[in-house]
Amino acid sequence: MNIFDIYKAKICSSGIKIIYDETEYHYLRSIPLLNFLGYDLFTYPYSWSVYNSDFTSYKYIIDKELRVKKLPEKLVCITNQYYEKQETQFSINKTIKKYLLNPNCSLLLFLDKKDLEIQGKLRPLNEEHFIKYVYSYDEIYRNIREKYEDEGLDFTFHNTKNLYFQDISILIQKISNDEVVNYRDLFENMCLYPYLPIWGFFTKIFGTKGHYIPAKKNEKKILLSFFQKRIELRSTRLEKSVKIFLDELIQRYIHCLNPVLLRQNIKVNFQTQIDEFKKTVKNFKDELIRKRFLAYLNGN
Repeated sequence: MNIFDIYKAKICSSGIKIIYDETEYHYLRSIPLLNFLGYDLFTYPYSWSVYNSDFTSYKYIIDKELRVKKLPEKLVCITNQYYEKQETQFSINKTIKKYLLNPNCSLLLFLDKKDLEIQGKLRPLNEEHFIKYVYSYDEIYRNIREKYEDEGLDFTFHNTKNLYFQDISILIQKISNDEVVNYRDLFENMCLYPYLPIWGFFTKIFGTKGHYIPAKKNEKKILLSFFQKRIELRSTRLEKSVKIFLDELIQRYIHCLNPVLLRQNIKVNFQTQIDEFKKTVKNFKDELIRKRFLAYLNGN
């Protein structure tokens, strides 16, 4: 068993564990990585929830809907110190109590600090006797990066520890032989890479509604907020690039928002490169990475 398998076994085991990440404001960047570890059910403050769709396939549940007699076998709860001190309607204390009554279930707490203070507790959370393991996001991310490197896949996207965007950078390099290594370049050149799974996110929101984009100014604000919760780098130039991208969805990217046109475009212009990379992926030794990229390449 390698180091990653040991990490995964512990993080997915029964009981309550902590992964902490001190990068401010961008806690939802963790979802692709935690999904890679095997979690597909998440709860976090409802105000962070913008769309039913997301980059990574997972299910969101409101914490109040959790029932002691029917708790999910595995759940990730994402929060930060602000919500424990200021927003009393989203305290993880009740969720923790429910999982303490179900020791065979797994609750992973994703926090902005390992010594988070929660309502109703006198000591920091990491000092509680019921916490089985405490890991930093950085050490888990670093270990996954090494797994990718073993398959000949390099994390070249700058200023991010969002696994999904590293996957996107790899797909662009392998299929188009281009290097897109930062968010600004990605958003400025998105229409060149219609095979990217990120287009699935946009077609789910707009592709079947039959109306033009942007629908309203408020819609752009929501989309911008969605990206900002997942993009770690805060810069005026980046924000401008994202705004321009959203403004130009209808003018430049309408072919990517129509699922039929999108498939035709991919088949005509990229299918050969996709099939070649798919052959390589099928020979990956690591099952998790192999399944991940085959899902991207098969459009799932």
